[in-house]
Amino acid sequence: MSRLRTAAATGARLALVLASVPLRLVPRRRKIVMLSRQEDGVPEDFRLVVERLHERAPDVEVVVLARRLGRGAASGLRYLPHLLRQLWHVSTSRAVLLDTYNIVVSAVPRSKGVTVVQMWHGLGALKKFGYSTLDRPGGRSGGVARAMRMHANYDVVLVSGEQARAAFAEAFAVPADKVRVAPLPRTDLLRDPAQRARDRASVVSRFPELAEGVVLYAPTLHRAARAEPSGVDLGSLAAGLADAGRRLVVRLHPLSRGSLPEAFPAYDTLTTRELLSVAEAFVTDCSSGMLEAGVAGVPAYFLWPRSVPPQDLYLDVLRWAPGIVATSVPALVGMIEDRDGAAARESADFVRGQVELPVGRSATDGVVDVLLGAPGLAG
Repeated sequence: MSRLRTAAATGARLALVLASVPLRLVPRRRKIVMLSRQEDGVPEDFRLVVERLHERAPDVEVVVLARRLGRGAASGLRYLPHLLRQLWHVSTSRAVLLDTYNIVVSAVPRSKGVTVVQMWHGLGALKKFGYSTLDRPGGRSGGVARAMRMHANYDVVLVSGEQARAAFAEAFAVPADKVRVAPLPRTDLLRDPAQRARDRASVVSRFPELAEGVVLYAPTLHRAARAEPSGVDLGSLAAGLADAGRRLVVRLHPLSRGSLPEAFPAYDTLTTRELLSVAEAFVTDCSSGMLEAGVAGVPAYFLWPRSVPPQDLYLDVLRWAPGIVATSVPALVGMIEDRDGAAARESADFVRGQVELPVGRSATDGVVDVLLGAPGLAG
């Protein structure tokens, strides 16, 4: 199966390379294209960047192509016209902004005159990904990665904080000097008290039961796509929190194929940011969503009923922040109810180490600065 996937990946790459040859004759324009397969709509980070670009550089053309890639050969064939659109815009743009791997950018040889910026969709560096996981359980096949030239052709990789620089350099196989600190644009909304108040009012008006006592549990994406990863029993977790007067709300990863038990409302119409506006605490196994919670001022904790292998993480959380790692539901409840606030303070310190928020300016402007600094767009 691995050889078959490698052969298919090689064939797809060669087809794109051939399609790109005549486009090398087409002149580039003052244009920025943003590419995503995280979701079908425009990702929030892209939306914020687009709005700021229109304000700061109205003469620059901006194109967003966002479409999720499904599973299976039939889905791949339906995706082909979208790839060809991507190829055209990448070939005629001065800058490309990504939030995940993109076959058109990485698998096709570079042509002159374009700057590629990788703005990964998650904050910080907790769970390993990319080249850090090749040929390991839950990771990508090294053969397929090499055939698709995974994460090749990046000029700049953005990261949320200095502590994550080495991890991102390893994950994307780039020199550390290509990694620049620039947190995701959505941190501007997460740390805005007025936005948080609007989000909270909207949520409570629609779901009054979320007005108080909410604990948001968000597991990271596991390839097995189970609804209860890392051995977490949602029933036991909900019962333990209920005894402490709190309500468990579960938010699965957007790409998870799992589903929640009927006893747990999904609140699918609410964004993670909206859920954070009513949350008193955030719990995860090792999702980078805990850093978003911390930026929003919500204390965040790890729950590991079974030990997470150290080799799966970029940093030893037990060493860096032992006071926010619970190995049982009672221990977690104790952290949430900690009267002197030691656990909440340790949580905030941990997040500050991973996410360096700009002072006196927006995170969105930090990303826009990088894009507008590309040759052909500067000035």
